[in-house]
Amino acid sequence: MATNTIPSTQARKKFRELLEEVDEGKSRIIITKKGRAKAALVSIDELEGWEETLDILANKEEVKSIRQGLADLSASKVVSWPKS
Repeated sequence: MATNTIPSTQARKKFRELLEEVDEGKSRIIITKKGRAKAALVSIDELEGWEETLDILANKEEVKSIRQGLADLSASKVVSWPKS
């Protein structure tokens, strides 16, 4: 996915087009003011994914379980489930 940068004046003029571009998953948009990044336009799916990731990373028990699972995988401590 591409990340495009656009000045706020241009973003105002092309807002509907930018929304479609982001919604279709084609890109993220960084909006600048006086040459400095001020905001980002991302799809709702991407935002929700980042929020979920941050929630998981904020939970120490979940992070501990993930690390343990990765360690078990590396040590070949895995159990195969029978196919139904």
